[in-house]
Amino acid sequence: MIRHIAMFKFNEDATDEARAALVESMDMLAAAIPQIVSMRHGADLGFRDGNFDYAVVVDFDSTDDYRAYSQDPVHQEMIATRLRPIICERAAIQFRY
Repeated sequence: MIRHIAMFKFNEDATDEARAALVESMDMLAAAIPQIVSMRHGADLGFRDGNFDYAVVVDFDSTDDYRAYSQDPVHQEMIATRLRPIICERAAIQFRY
């Protein structure tokens, strides 16, 4: 299994409406991209200062499935229209488990 984790910090353009649209888009990805085995995402609970604001964890059966997801047009459209406009920082990692 391949696990992809991405974390985001929101910028000043991240209104409540923009964040809600991001959540809706993230929910849609799991249904739209067949290579996704499981997907969880959510906002930071605010337990510690300095954390990222939002994270997504996505599992895949193989490296090829991760690569297909990363290049999928639905995923790329979500990044361009819902994610990139409202973030100022991103961190990500992929690992095998």
